[in-house]
Amino acid sequence: MKKNFCCIPCTPVRFEKTDCSEMVSQVLFGESFEIIEKANNWVKISMEDGYIGWIDNRVIEQREVEQDQICFANKLWTEVSKEGNKIIVPYGSELQADKDEFSIHDFCFNKKNSIEKIISDAEIFLNTPYLWGGRSSFGIDCSGLIQIVAKTNGYKLPRDASDQAKIGLPVSYENRRLGDVVFFKNDLSKIIHVGVLTQKNEIIHSSAWVRKDKFDEKGIFDGFQSKYSHVFSHIMRIFE
Repeated sequence: MKKNFCCIPCTPVRFEKTDCSEMVSQVLFGESFEIIEKANNWVKISMEDGYIGWIDNRVIEQREVEQDQICFANKLWTEVSKEGNKIIVPYGSELQADKDEFSIHDFCFNKKNSIEKIISDAEIFLNTPYLWGGRSSFGIDCSGLIQIVAKTNGYKLPRDASDQAKIGLPVSYENRRLGDVVFFKNDLSKIIHVGVLTQKNEIIHSSAWVRKDKFDEKGIFDGFQSKYSHVFSHIMRIFE
């Protein structure tokens, strides 16, 4: 069976078929997708998480997939040898174990890992700049951080925080624990932000950059501005 893959470290997925259009997400190295429309140098794709957008057709590699043994990059940057060429790929990139050359210590196989491993993986991204639509160590947004860390630890999540907010089991503020996923809302009660608890009163999230801030029943307290930056909505237990 032939599949389409991204053959560069990552590529922007745009709302419209032009480089000037908003980036709504990214496809990472080795991630597969379906092509649903073609227009000159652009193709409209459907990603594994259901996201739809346009990418440049020059970043596509099409190849036969003989088995589903997928590995995920688990370091911020990893060197991969592909057909004699060296490529530096970001955390979360996918490799076919029988097709690509890589150091096994830099990759992990698809399985559910401990909450401690999930937290330590999220901490790999500390100080990574915020990027709207970003899912990589080149730049990442809040829901991209949660999605990509979940992916490499055996959990498939939707792309947007508003959809992630429906996954898992609701948890009261009093019963929160390490690894719980916390959601935040705007004045219209729309979910606009997400992070994961590294302690009961500390959260890692992407806001200007990936960082840790204090968390309480009001929301996230921004220590740099000495004020609350995000209003608490609810907590979901996604990771077991």
